[in-house]
Amino acid sequence: DVDAGLATSCDGVPTGRPSWLLAYQQEVIEKLTGAREIAPGVTITNRGRTATRDIARDYLLAELDGLGLSGAQIHDYGGGGNPYAVVPAHGEPVGTVLVGAHFDSVPNSPGANDNATGTAMVLAVARFLAELDCRDHDAIIVLFDEEEVGLIGSFNFAQMLDDSSINLVAAHTIDQVGWDDNGDRLIEIERPDAGLLSFYQTAATDAGLAIPMIQTTTSATDHSSFRQFGYPAVGITEAFTMGDTSPHYHSPTDTAATVNTEYLALTTELVSFAIGRLVYDPDRFE
Repeated sequence: DVDAGLATSCDGVPTGRPSWLLAYQQEVIEKLTGAREIAPGVTITNRGRTATRDIARDYLLAELDGLGLSGAQIHDYGGGGNPYAVVPAHGEPVGTVLVGAHFDSVPNSPGANDNATGTAMVLAVARFLAELDCRDHDAIIVLFDEEEVGLIGSFNFAQMLDDSSINLVAAHTIDQVGWDDNGDRLIEIERPDAGLLSFYQTAATDAGLAIPMIQTTTSATDHSSFRQFGYPAVGITEAFTMGDTSPHYHSPTDTAATVNTEYLALTTELVSFAIGRLVYDPDRFE
């Protein structure tokens, strides 16, 4: 459902928080971590084993399909599979932007912060983009499998895009965005290629969001896969290198109850607005 107060008519990308955001992200995190049934009579306590990854993948595919996106499907690369879909441009796309996060966890952890938070953000960004009615770029929405065992899902997805000669403007990946113990709202911008740090800084200013940012060289997550094929890329995370990061990393205590949902929602507002402006071109529809 489109929020009436946030609907657009080719007159700008909305700012502000959609009324559905907090509850929706909480639901996604709880279903992925065993705090709520992911299917009738089914709960999973990790996404690090074949069986639990299969269950999570089916759930995420259904979520993408339920948003009404184009061609929701599994990119099956053999050892695993990446659920993905497209928020299509209105008319012939001038390019493609990718927003993604890994959905798997390590076997002994519910993986709430790492990385149900990133997964919940990507799904929310998809819902936000689907509500824009002037899109001149395609937006690929993808949930990567097997990040925890060597970025396997994202590498295979990037290779698929390269084989298909996709005109990818940039890949934006999200990993661990649910911890802000000191309350400073800081996010880290990981290895931004040319213009991508200022892209987020300007978006935060224009959206009226007080979100400090620092640039880091962190590379051990999915954005690195895309650079191997020449695609510009950037990662978004909490204060991972600055030390204000979840102490529950890769442990059984990385549960839904430890996630700072307000911080996640705030960061989602930023990414939604930034990507929304990237795909939106009102001049094209005059």
